[in-house]
Amino acid sequence: MNKKKVLEKIEQSAEKIQIPKHLQPEEVKKMISVKKRNRNVLYRSAAAVIALMLCGALCYPALLGTGQDKDAVYDGGVVDTEMASGRIDGGIQRSDVVRPSTSSTSSAKEIRKPKQNAGSLYTIAKDYGEVYDVFEERGMLKYEYDMGGGLSDGAMEESLTGAAESEQAPVKDLAVRKLAADAAKEYSRTNLQTEGVDESDFVKTDGEFIYVVKGNSVIIVDARGDKPVRRGEIVLQDEGASDDVLEMYVDGNVLNILVQREVTELEQDSDEVHKSEAEDVYHFATDVVTEVMTYDIRDRAKPVLKGSMRQDGYYQSSRKIGNIIYLFTGKGAEAPEAPRNQAIKEENVGGWIPLVNGKAVAYDSIYLSESGTQGLLISSVDVRRPKETIDQTYILNDYAEIYVSQEALYLYYNDYRMNSGTRTNIAKFSLSGGRIDAAGAAAVKGVVKDTFAVNESTDEKLRILTTMDGWNTDEEGSCLYILDKKLKLIGKLDGIAPGEQVYAARYFGNMAYFVTYRNTDPLFAVDLSDDTNPRLLGELKITGFSEYLHFWGDDRLVGIGYETDPDTGERKGMKITMFDISDPIHLKELKSLVIKDIDYSDALYDYKSVLADAGQNLLGFPVESYGAKDEYKYLLFEWDGKAFKELLAESFEEKTENGSRGMYIGEKFIIATTEKIMFFDRNEGYEFVANLVL
Repeated sequence: MNKKKVLEKIEQSAEKIQIPKHLQPEEVKKMISVKKRNRNVLYRSAAAVIALMLCGALCYPALLGTGQDKDAVYDGGVVDTEMASGRIDGGIQRSDVVRPSTSSTSSAKEIRKPKQNAGSLYTIAKDYGEVYDVFEERGMLKYEYDMGGGLSDGAMEESLTGAAESEQAPVKDLAVRKLAADAAKEYSRTNLQTEGVDESDFVKTDGEFIYVVKGNSVIIVDARGDKPVRRGEIVLQDEGASDDVLEMYVDGNVLNILVQREVTELEQDSDEVHKSEAEDVYHFATDVVTEVMTYDIRDRAKPVLKGSMRQDGYYQSSRKIGNIIYLFTGKGAEAPEAPRNQAIKEENVGGWIPLVNGKAVAYDSIYLSESGTQGLLISSVDVRRPKETIDQTYILNDYAEIYVSQEALYLYYNDYRMNSGTRTNIAKFSLSGGRIDAAGAAAVKGVVKDTFAVNESTDEKLRILTTMDGWNTDEEGSCLYILDKKLKLIGKLDGIAPGEQVYAARYFGNMAYFVTYRNTDPLFAVDLSDDTNPRLLGELKITGFSEYLHFWGDDRLVGIGYETDPDTGERKGMKITMFDISDPIHLKELKSLVIKDIDYSDALYDYKSVLADAGQNLLGFPVESYGAKDEYKYLLFEWDGKAFKELLAESFEEKTENGSRGMYIGEKFIIATTEKIMFFDRNEGYEFVANLVL
């Protein structure tokens, strides 16, 4: 069957079916007419792999790309490393390659220095040939569902070329503007891991408006009056049924939304795959990409898209430091389909190397490891130039946790050694003006059990708490390590609480506080003022344990966790405790409150769900109970200096997908979910005022 007959079949089958714009017959013709080339496919669903003659009956979109990236120029030195133990138009051009180490747009005299190895933990690829060899060895083989019933190797792809990039000018200096209400009215912000490093969330407020993610949209609610009023909405253009807004940032008149999309391309099978089939057989292939979309929201009723960038992979996390957003996505290594001598050519690497803004990451921005098939793709974008990326880095590894300070990114993961037990491998990457570059690597004994157990001091020293897990070693207890800016070990305190593990940790200046647990909850205080000799100052044992710690001013520490039976360890309800840490040698429990019949809280594992404001004396978080009747509610407490007093207990019929967030704006207290926003009057005993169904 030739192409003409195939297209006639498509048109006939589509006459009585509502077909998305991207799969109208005329659009399919455009797809088929473009030049063939190799293609990197994340996964292919057997249900979606069909002959072209059936595609008119499918309601699935074609892939659309973003605008072209522009290289940036950086200055500054590089730290030597060592091992111490809406839619932007434009087609994705996979033949383009990001060359961060050689670009120069601002000045011919400015040349970006080459990226450095992270010791022996991650090494920069020498060329695409080395990357090919690693991917081929470890990459997941890609398969197609054969219409004859078998599995076959991957096929050649049809390239898709979109419209020209939008000529809209970027927003200038919007991120530095603040609402006038900022200085006049107090309001709560997202609970963060690191001061000065913003984190995205599904609910945000700027003190006048509330922004809520709901499916494929962001709803903007006016919170200035007595009642919440729907003011505006951003709805994603229809690229795919699975397109969703995940989280967002709000800064002044700039709104950044994080979107995950499934993008689908029409591909033609190679002759080698279907020798016995009709000469023209096509299928749909699906990738997952993550996008940062930037809006000008000076007019909340009519947000204006100023630009976007996208990269391959599933969304992992993000951070915002000043005007720069760092985006983390997971993109596994996949075995290239083309022969080595063809695949490594720069015009072909876009078929198997991860893409950022339609361009393959340059080989000298790819970090290889001794093992691992998973990859972490990191890009940086300045919200004032939202169509451009600053830098890209792809790190091949197994799963790693992320910690971001104002100056650096740390990746850490467990490494099980047969002869020496479990250790934590750590790699440091400096973050300077958006540039991502390795600055050191190290390994310490034990495993990290709590997100807040990793912390960078103001003088760039890394403090990390680990627990010996008993893997092939007799060593017990927890350890606290101090590493310098190059990740060289300078001090440690080991053998803490043998037989117990760290459940919660927090650092405050030159002090570290952490909780371990077996049947009782010891709170430890460690003096870090002497980097070479950290000293255990105090220890307080109480029943139960805390899984989250939050400083309450300079001399108080609140813990959220569970009350337990000291003999059996049986849980007896949730527990909040106020500790007096004014004298680290003599730690005190000021007061505890046990909330019975509560089985779980997001606060234990998602710190962004916690409202903890010592200035307002407010502590709030959602809780759940299971049993004959499941219950989900939001609890708000006041600390009056002597005890916790319940201010609000609002029940919901069921827990929404993302849970809930509590916040205050002036004298209003607000509970927001993806389904509704509720107003309460703080001056009237938190009396319910009004709600808005979203």
